[in-house]
Amino acid sequence: MAVMTASRIDTSKVTDEQIGRAYKCFESNGTPFYMVESSRDLFDGEGKRVEYKVTWSKQFGFQCTCEAGKYGFKNCQKGVCQHVIISVAAAREERAAMKELNAKPVQREDVRKAAIKARAKALVAEPLNLSDEDKVRFGLN
Repeated sequence: MAVMTASRIDTSKVTDEQIGRAYKCFESNGTPFYMVESSRDLFDGEGKRVEYKVTWSKQFGFQCTCEAGKYGFKNCQKGVCQHVIISVAAAREERAAMKELNAKPVQREDVRKAAIKARAKALVAEPLNLSDEDKVRFGLN
């Protein structure tokens, strides 16, 4: 069976609330994964909200610690559980936000450079109104 990749997962029906239940974490080696809170507001025996760990690897594809994930998503109509779909949506939202943040400084820099060029053109176009004394001092006579 082919490994499921994020590009094959439809996240169009994932809500902002569902994305808000997911957060990115990192293994000690820097590998990212997502923790996704139970959508049914389940709590464990210690009163902590139940969360599921969603990972991806080239070897195994997506994995989740939920019941469906423990059985390889074999009963999931979409090929993966809802926790995987939510984590993919969260990752896409994060990627889009980072792209937007990284684009803004470039845009600001472009505007700044355009303003400097415009001012430089204006300065060159303006005649120098130097006194005769300044012309002599700057060697312009």
